Amino acid sequence: MHAVEIMAGRGRRAWWRVGLALALWAGGAAAADQVALDIGPVRRAVAALAAAPGVRTGTLGFYVAPLAAADRPIVQRSARQSFITASTMKTMTTGVALEVLGPEFRYETRVEWVAATGDVVIRGAGDPSLGRGGWDDLFAEWLDGLRAAGVGEVRGRVLADETAWEARELPGGWAWLDIGNYYAPPLTPLAFHNNEFRLWYRLTGEPGEPAELYDVEPWPAGLRIVNHLRIGGLGTGDEAYVSGGPGAVQYAVHGTLAADAGKEFIRAALPDPAYFCVRKFTEFLQRHGVPVHGEAATTRRLVAAGEPWAGPSGRVVAVHRSAPLRDLLVPIHHRSLNLDCECLLRTLGGGRAAAGLAAIRDHLAQRALPLAGYEQTDGSGLSRTNMITPELLTRANAAVLNGAQGREFLDSWPVLRAPRRPGGALIQAKNGSIERVRAWTGHIECGDGRRYVFSLLVNNYDGDYARDVAPAVAAVVEAMSDW
Repeated sequence: MHAVEIMAGRGRRAWWRVGLALALWAGGAAAADQVALDIGPVRRAVAALAAAPGVRTGTLGFYVAPLAAADRPIVQRSARQSFITASTMKTMTTGVALEVLGPEFRYETRVEWVAATGDVVIRGAGDPSLGRGGWDDLFAEWLDGLRAAGVGEVRGRVLADETAWEARELPGGWAWLDIGNYYAPPLTPLAFHNNEFRLWYRLTGEPGEPAELYDVEPWPAGLRIVNHLRIGGLGTGDEAYVSGGPGAVQYAVHGTLAADAGKEFIRAALPDPAYFCVRKFTEFLQRHGVPVHGEAATTRRLVAAGEPWAGPSGRVVAVHRSAPLRDLLVPIHHRSLNLDCECLLRTLGGGRAAAGLAAIRDHLAQRALPLAGYEQTDGSGLSRTNMITPELLTRANAAVLNGAQGREFLDSWPVLRAPRRPGGALIQAKNGSIERVRAWTGHIECGDGRRYVFSLLVNNYDGDYARDVAPAVAAVVEAMSDW
């Protein structure tokens, strides 16, 4: 469900021999132009991970190769078997988006004044960062545009135009357990405030007792919260789930939240982000001396009510441009933002998710990458129906890293393991986690300039991840960092 950080341990000192050689294991071959590596520790660490108590009844996939020769692995395991990807699938979406749209691509949200109807129309274009971190500055920018156009009163309403995208708000593969939580929000071209809100709790009782809900911020108008959350035992963290779909008027909260989880809130998905946006802007206008006579609305709500909307064009009074794509990729890869990747997918598809998925597959096919075993059903990896082979995941990322946008792509990835000594290896990677799935795909840069790419996927592990799986995963990363 949530992105997780891999645990890294202390280990043996690095060493390697200088010379040229071919190292063979499980059908893998080192590139002849690479410094010969001691691949034994990595090979043994992968074998130990496969034999770990939590993994031996599940499946393990691994692939590591030189960046310059990503089709020639030096260590691999089940590299052409399909695995559930979790959020490592984000790199497929972001990599293609970076190459197709370009690092300077920006979303543009337009504010129009329609004099004939007296409406202010906010035309969403898919910007996932709109209103992120607060909306006063954004609304002030829109208000300045209206005033500059001579608009001192809105005789109609503030209307959210969601017609840039198809009407479908959720990917078909998302699990019901996830819907209503912040990481699985309704999708709209007028995303706003991360499409989320927070529920605040007092956690002063004993484990098992009800957790008192004392605030909702910001509270979506008309939404009722049915609270069943209980205080969790120490060390159990955030095991809270919010249930409620797009447009819901009632949410239910279940599960537990521990007093030592480091927070007293949980994050939920706004049931109607576009409506929330135009309601808040309506209130902002009223507070700043601009009367609004009509009720806020969205094109989606108008269609549902049987009210046709012809979409009249108005005078553009303000255009809000997002940060460039190269900057938008950083929070995607560091915070594993599902909303942002789903926005990119629909942008690639001209507003349609299926067209975006086809664009990604076509882009991979043009690179002559091995697509057998690949199935992508959303942009973010939240769906369990996403499948990929370790080989394809690694080689697809290598293709971007070797391309014109390689530096922007790599710079957006978080550090998985910093060098442990001067001249040591730096490992950057995107991780992923959903129920019984852990995955990483990344890049290794050695102190002498040698570069490698890898993917590690663990599916259907058993037991407790931290106890039964994580130490063996950390050992694989440690062994690679000694290169």
